[in-house]
Amino acid sequence: MIRLQIVQSKQSISDFHRVIQLLYKDNVSYVFALKQDVEGIFDQKKNKLFQKKGEAQRWVIYNQNQQPLGRIAAFINPDTAYKETDQIIGSIGFFECVNDQAIANELFEVALKWLKQKKVTAIDGPINFGARDKWWGLLVDGFDLPPNYQSNYHLPYYKDLFERFGFQLYFKQYTFASSTSIKIDEQFAGKAKEILKNSDYSFENLKGKSLLRAANDFRSVYNKAWAQHIGVSEMSEQQALKIMRQLKPIIDKRIIWFGYFKGEAISFFVNIPEINQWFKYLKGDFGLFSKLKFLFYKTIYKPSKMLGLVFGVDPAFKGDGVVQAMVLTAHNDLKKMAYKTIEMNWVGDFNPRMIAMVKSMGEVEIVKTHHTYRYLLDRNAPFERMPISQKIELR
Repeated sequence: MIRLQIVQSKQSISDFHRVIQLLYKDNVSYVFALKQDVEGIFDQKKNKLFQKKGEAQRWVIYNQNQQPLGRIAAFINPDTAYKETDQIIGSIGFFECVNDQAIANELFEVALKWLKQKKVTAIDGPINFGARDKWWGLLVDGFDLPPNYQSNYHLPYYKDLFERFGFQLYFKQYTFASSTSIKIDEQFAGKAKEILKNSDYSFENLKGKSLLRAANDFRSVYNKAWAQHIGVSEMSEQQALKIMRQLKPIIDKRIIWFGYFKGEAISFFVNIPEINQWFKYLKGDFGLFSKLKFLFYKTIYKPSKMLGLVFGVDPAFKGDGVVQAMVLTAHNDLKKMAYKTIEMNWVGDFNPRMIAMVKSMGEVEIVKTHHTYRYLLDRNAPFERMPISQKIELR
């Protein structure tokens, strides 16, 4: 006899996290997500989507011995639910489950039933109740590599659990990796050098700049590049500053670059040290003792890998060589640093221009693939994949 429990009590919250302890305890590649990070998603005081009338619900499923077998969350994001003209989008995420289709179906069904009550017509998942830069997509390739910070890692059989239930592939997300010492393709470098000869353009890292300036420049480019894209809402000044403040404890200003045209921000390339290199020692907790451990490991072990968080270019300058000039500037700066590799998360297969740009740099490869699925509640409705974008965008 199995039992579904809404996550409300302290015990059910604890069990929500205990699921992954049971499923991944022997997995050498897995890095436990910090409980505090995950709980922040469902905290009505911390996640501003609740103030916009966003809704979320979580469940844990147990066997007859009260052992948690799986978990799921369902949510309505008011920023994205109504952006498509033909669908009202609900979402699921934070799915984990034993290798049992019947158990998985129970989790999918309870989430589907809750979302039906909210009048949704399609369900995307597994995704985040918030921005696309966290916990988005189902890992289907790259199981031998550790997940990057706040990136999804899953067990190989999850793909079958989703697809047998009826979820269909909406888009793929690729993680590219390369050595920081790669030789930049000559054609790529040539286009960059043409831009760098023009004094109207400048490209520089964040070193010496204030976080307020960085937040304003970031927001300016972000809103021009992405605000009209499906599933992406415009960023406010407060949101941009919050992002920069959240990054402050781990930020390395040397690996965040901006491009300018006549002093106005037109591009950015935001990277951080890949902090799961330290968080892997904390086993998913960030309490006081764990924070001390984090500071210890951060001091002892210098990060060798950096993570490409987000990349953006003002559409008015696409195709002008701005991307190439910024990447070449970054590459030249990295020669003076200790970082050996870079991974760039979240390059959607609906964005061929970005894929082509990344591949044009030189020696890069796809090391992880995630799927974002969609489930149409009208099972007879024609299914369409994510429309191809004409923009260059990472995330």
